[in-house]
Amino acid sequence: MKDVVTMAGFFTSHAVWNVSSGDQLIPLMGTLSHSGTKDMIRFMAEPELAEKAMDDMSDSVAGMAFIQDGLVALDTGKTDALIVTIRFQQESHRCIRLLIPYRPVSHDDGFLLNTLQVSALDGFDETDVSWIIDSFFIGLEQHTEGRTVWSRYNSAAQSLIGKAAQSANTRSKAKLSVELSEHEFKVLKRAPFLVFYFVATADGDVNKKEMMAFLKVLSGERLFKLPLLDFLIQGVQSEVQILIKEMATHSMDYTGELGVIRLIVDARLSEDKALQFKNELYDMGLSIAEATSGFLGLGAKIGNEEAAALDAIAASFGLPS
Repeated sequence: MKDVVTMAGFFTSHAVWNVSSGDQLIPLMGTLSHSGTKDMIRFMAEPELAEKAMDDMSDSVAGMAFIQDGLVALDTGKTDALIVTIRFQQESHRCIRLLIPYRPVSHDDGFLLNTLQVSALDGFDETDVSWIIDSFFIGLEQHTEGRTVWSRYNSAAQSLIGKAAQSANTRSKAKLSVELSEHEFKVLKRAPFLVFYFVATADGDVNKKEMMAFLKVLSGERLFKLPLLDFLIQGVQSEVQILIKEMATHSMDYTGELGVIRLIVDARLSEDKALQFKNELYDMGLSIAEATSGFLGLGAKIGNEEAAALDAIAASFGLPS
């Protein structure tokens, strides 16, 4: 399955290259044979035939990836996006749907790629997210032109990391009104991940709904009001998988690390901004806990384990529980 997802990344990279030049994307289907051969089919007039082709997948292919251009509704409004659907021949019940929102060339501010989003994971669970994204980006980087476009136009995430880490970047500091050393930035960027894993693993396991709720944070669908928190999320984009893997496979001292984060924000931010920083992270943790509480996650009491984790987060931040 990893090879099929890598193939999907390759052809998505080709689609990224197409739309970056202002061309209209002709819906395309990437296929991977069992011997590893990639092929591409264009759906010039009837893209709906792609769904039928995936349903009736030939035994000669390991999997297919259909990439089309469309409009998607996000919390920030409707936006252009590449929509990627990945299916597998031997496990036809499994389906991955990814989105890459983008700002078209025709926009006054020019072309820009936004963060990859996981839209659907049918037949998979949260433990699969890491290898799916890793495999997808391996394929994306195999396409020379697409890789170049991605590096240049992907929400400037790479440059944001460098800007935050360098004390010479007065523009970023003026925007954030805060002075952070490189070490302090490295500590603070872990904060959303620590809160997520502390709450999500409180009952012993991270479930799909909790992971999807956190992916909305990483993708920018759930916006923080405090500019520093949004800046940290943007600046950590290239390290998401590293941090997820670390916290999923290591024993973490959550309260200890959150206590250090409290010391930094109390020292570097004004009293009201420091309180906002801690409250917004606590509220994010609360939204993770509520993601799986009760029927459809609505109006139900949060589990005892998650409630205890939230109390510990509040105590670490010096907030009332």
